[in-house]
Amino acid sequence: MDFFLILLLSAAFYVYWKFVRPSDAARNDKRPSAPPRNSRQHANIIRDNFDTLEEVQTALRRAGLESSNLIIGVDYTKSNTWNGEKTFGGKSLHHIDPHGRVLNPYQRVIKVIGKTLQPFDDDGLIPCFGFGDDGSRDRDAFTFSQNPCVGVDEVCAAGSFGSPRTDG
Repeated sequence: MDFFLILLLSAAFYVYWKFVRPSDAARNDKRPSAPPRNSRQHANIIRDNFDTLEEVQTALRRAGLESSNLIIGVDYTKSNTWNGEKTFGGKSLHHIDPHGRVLNPYQRVIKVIGKTLQPFDDDGLIPCFGFGDDGSRDRDAFTFSQNPCVGVDEVCAAGSFGSPRTDG
Protein backbone atom coordinates (compact mmCIF):
# COMPACT_ATOMS: atom_id res chain seq x y z
CA MET A 1 0.00 0.00 0.00
CA ASP A 2 2.80 2.45 0.87
CA PHE A 3 4.53 1.89 -2.48
CA PHE A 4 1.27 2.50 -4.35
CA LEU A 5 0.61 5.73 -2.46
CA ILE A 6 4.14 6.96 -3.18
CA LEU A 7 3.74 6.05 -6.85
CA LEU A 8 0.36 7.80 -7.02
CA LEU A 9 1.63 10.93 -5.32
CA SER A 10 4.69 11.00 -7.60
CA ALA A 11 2.44 10.78 -10.64
CA ALA A 12 0.16 13.44 -9.19
CA PHE A 13 3.09 15.76 -8.60
CA TYR A 14 4.33 15.25 -12.17
CA VAL A 15 0.92 15.96 -13.67
CA TYR A 16 0.48 19.00 -11.43
CA TRP A 17 3.93 20.32 -12.34
CA LYS A 18 3.43 19.69 -16.05
CA PHE A 19 -0.21 20.69 -16.57
CA VAL A 20 -1.73 22.48 -13.59
CA ARG A 21 0.78 24.73 -11.84
CA PRO A 22 0.25 28.46 -12.34
CA SER A 23 3.53 29.15 -14.16
CA ASP A 24 3.33 28.47 -17.88
CA ALA A 25 7.07 28.92 -18.42
CA ALA A 26 7.84 25.24 -17.95
CA ARG A 27 5.00 24.15 -20.26
CA ASN A 28 6.64 26.07 -23.09
CA ASP A 29 9.91 24.22 -22.58
CA LYS A 30 9.75 21.58 -25.33
CA ARG A 31 13.09 19.88 -24.75
CA PRO A 32 12.84 16.28 -25.94
CA SER A 33 13.24 13.46 -23.46
CA ALA A 34 16.57 11.71 -23.29
CA PRO A 35 16.83 8.66 -25.55
CA PRO A 36 16.74 5.26 -23.87
CA ARG A 37 20.12 4.15 -22.52
CA ASN A 38 19.65 0.54 -23.49
CA SER A 39 18.24 -0.13 -26.93
CA ARG A 40 17.11 -3.58 -25.73
CA GLN A 41 14.47 -2.11 -23.44
CA HIS A 42 11.02 -3.57 -23.95
CA ALA A 43 9.00 -0.82 -22.32
CA ASN A 44 7.36 1.74 -24.53
CA ILE A 45 8.75 5.21 -23.92
CA ILE A 46 6.19 7.99 -23.61
CA ARG A 47 7.72 11.34 -24.49
CA ASP A 48 6.64 14.20 -22.24
CA ASN A 49 6.04 16.99 -24.72
CA PHE A 50 2.25 17.21 -24.79
CA ASP A 51 -0.01 20.22 -25.10
CA THR A 52 -3.38 18.62 -24.31
CA LEU A 53 -4.74 15.82 -22.16
CA GLU A 54 -6.03 14.14 -25.31
CA GLU A 55 -2.44 13.87 -26.54
CA VAL A 56 -1.47 12.22 -23.25
CA GLN A 57 -4.40 9.77 -23.56
CA THR A 58 -3.39 8.91 -27.12
CA ALA A 59 0.20 8.30 -26.02
CA LEU A 60 -1.01 6.06 -23.20
CA ARG A 61 -3.09 4.04 -25.67
CA ARG A 62 -0.15 3.71 -28.06
CA ALA A 63 2.03 2.59 -25.15
CA GLY A 64 -0.43 -0.23 -24.49
CA LEU A 65 -2.74 1.03 -21.74
CA GLU A 66 -6.12 -0.54 -22.41
CA SER A 67 -7.84 -0.23 -19.07
CA SER A 68 -7.11 0.65 -15.46
CA ASN A 69 -8.87 0.96 -12.16
CA LEU A 70 -8.31 4.32 -10.54
CA ILE A 71 -7.54 4.40 -6.81
CA ILE A 72 -6.78 7.67 -5.02
CA GLY A 73 -4.65 8.13 -1.93
CA VAL A 74 -4.43 11.52 -0.21
CA ASP A 75 -1.84 12.73 2.31
CA TYR A 76 -3.45 14.23 5.43
CA THR A 77 -0.28 14.90 7.43
CA LYS A 78 0.32 18.25 9.11
CA SER A 79 2.77 19.17 6.36
CA ASN A 80 -0.31 20.21 4.36
CA THR A 81 -0.74 23.12 6.75
CA TRP A 82 2.91 24.17 6.68
CA ASN A 83 3.22 23.87 2.90
CA GLY A 84 -0.09 25.62 2.36
CA GLU A 85 1.12 28.58 4.39
CA LYS A 86 3.95 28.99 1.88
CA THR A 87 2.27 28.00 -1.38
CA PHE A 88 -1.53 28.23 -1.10
CA GLY A 89 -2.23 31.68 0.28
CA GLY A 90 -1.70 30.71 3.91
CA LYS A 91 -4.41 28.02 3.79
CA SER A 92 -4.09 24.29 4.25
CA LEU A 93 -3.57 22.40 1.00
CA HIS A 94 -6.89 20.70 1.87
CA HIS A 95 -8.84 23.96 2.17
CA ILE A 96 -12.20 23.69 0.41
CA ASP A 97 -13.46 26.95 -1.10
CA PRO A 98 -17.03 27.36 0.22
CA HIS A 99 -18.09 28.84 -3.12
CA GLY A 100 -16.41 26.13 -5.19
CA ARG A 101 -14.51 28.66 -7.32
CA VAL A 102 -10.96 27.76 -6.28
CA LEU A 103 -9.77 24.17 -6.24
CA ASN A 104 -7.08 23.23 -3.76
CA PRO A 105 -3.88 21.61 -5.08
CA TYR A 106 -5.14 18.09 -4.32
CA GLN A 107 -8.40 18.69 -6.15
CA ARG A 108 -6.58 20.13 -9.16
CA VAL A 109 -4.21 17.18 -9.44
CA ILE A 110 -6.98 14.63 -8.90
CA LYS A 111 -9.05 16.31 -11.62
CA VAL A 112 -6.16 16.32 -14.12
CA ILE A 113 -5.07 12.74 -13.48
CA GLY A 114 -8.67 11.59 -13.21
CA LYS A 115 -9.76 13.28 -16.43
CA THR A 116 -6.70 11.79 -18.15
CA LEU A 117 -7.22 8.23 -16.92
CA GLN A 118 -11.02 8.15 -16.55
CA PRO A 119 -11.57 6.99 -20.15
CA PHE A 120 -9.51 3.87 -19.32
CA ASP A 121 -11.52 3.07 -16.17
CA ASP A 122 -14.13 0.46 -17.03
CA ASP A 123 -16.55 0.93 -14.14
CA GLY A 124 -16.01 4.62 -13.24
CA LEU A 125 -15.80 3.74 -9.54
CA ILE A 126 -12.87 5.30 -7.68
CA PRO A 127 -11.98 4.05 -4.20
CA CYS A 128 -10.46 6.90 -2.17
CA PHE A 129 -8.10 6.54 0.75
CA GLY A 130 -6.37 8.95 3.08
CA PHE A 131 -3.41 8.57 5.39
CA GLY A 132 -1.45 10.58 7.93
CA ASP A 133 -4.36 12.02 9.92
CA ASP A 134 -4.79 11.74 13.71
CA GLY A 135 -6.31 8.28 13.42
CA SER A 136 -4.11 6.61 10.83
CA ARG A 137 -0.81 8.44 11.35
CA ASP A 138 1.88 6.66 9.33
CA ARG A 139 0.61 3.17 10.06
CA ASP A 140 -2.75 2.85 8.31
CA ALA A 141 -5.09 4.29 5.72
CA PHE A 142 -8.77 5.17 5.90
CA THR A 143 -11.51 5.32 3.28
CA PHE A 144 -13.37 8.51 2.42
CA SER A 145 -16.67 6.65 2.33
CA GLN A 146 -18.09 3.13 2.46
CA ASN A 147 -18.57 3.09 -1.31
CA PRO A 148 -16.19 4.17 -4.06
CA CYS A 149 -16.79 7.60 -5.57
CA VAL A 150 -18.46 7.71 -8.97
CA GLY A 151 -16.15 9.73 -11.20
CA VAL A 152 -13.57 12.39 -10.51
CA ASP A 153 -16.05 15.15 -9.78
CA GLU A 154 -17.47 13.19 -6.84
CA VAL A 155 -13.95 12.63 -5.50
CA CYS A 156 -13.34 16.39 -5.52
CA ALA A 157 -16.69 17.28 -3.97
CA ALA A 158 -16.34 18.71 -0.48
CA GLY A 159 -18.34 15.88 1.07
CA SER A 160 -16.08 13.11 -0.18
CA PHE A 161 -12.75 14.94 -0.36
CA GLY A 162 -12.75 16.52 3.06
CA SER A 163 -12.36 14.40 6.14
CA PRO A 164 -13.25 15.18 9.76
CA ARG A 165 -10.00 13.44 10.73
CA THR A 166 -7.66 15.90 8.98
CA ASP A 167 -4.92 17.66 10.83
CA GLY A 168 -4.50 20.42 8.32
